[in-house]
Amino acid sequence: MGNLDNTLKSSIKDEIDDISEYTKTKAEPDTITTTGDGTSHSIKAETERSLDSEFKIENPKLSVQSLKAWFSGKLALKGINLDVKENCVTALIGPSGCGKTTLLRCINRMHDLTPNATADGKIILDNINIYDKQTDPVLIKRRMGMVFQKPNKKRLTVIIVTHNMQQAARVSDYTAFMYLGELIEFGPTDQIFKYPKKELTERYISGKFG
Repeated sequence: MGNLDNTLKSSIKDEIDDISEYTKTKAEPDTITTTGDGTSHSIKAETERSLDSEFKIENPKLSVQSLKAWFSGKLALKGINLDVKENCVTALIGPSGCGKTTLLRCINRMHDLTPNATADGKIILDNINIYDKQTDPVLIKRRMGMVFQKPNKKRLTVIIVTHNMQQAARVSDYTAFMYLGELIEFGPTDQIFKYPKKELTERYISGKFG
């Protein structure tokens, strides 16, 4: 357990440090593009305008709804909406500090254990809001856990965090790309890697930043 605790503490510290650094710099590389007529526009604004066209999962095993999370007052997750399909692997990708690990810890109710960490929103597991005041977090943790090796995914619903694009493309059924605490694009892994709808997604998976 000591090694596991140290791993989790290191992961939490790294993400807090990354979030603090992004908050200081507010740097968003390559988020301004120029159209054919010379007009500049923001990729982030384009993403926000097209939220109604996002990929949807029918009858999800788990549904993240308007989830926000903070570390010591710093906003780490900015209203995440994500559905997870049963018996499939969903990969969370994105640069350091984008909120991948924070989202995973929120899903497992481990975010609660971090000092000065808070969360708001809903996470529905089998029609039960795990953040409802009447829900026992101990019972939730008996149904969900974090693993640090590749599981046998048969009849399991798995969410992985990875910086390795080859791994995400190889083992996952669905992929969610996150950036600066926001969910930029979500869909079937093959579509995300071959035909991304958002320019920011394409730039990240092709190695142009990150």
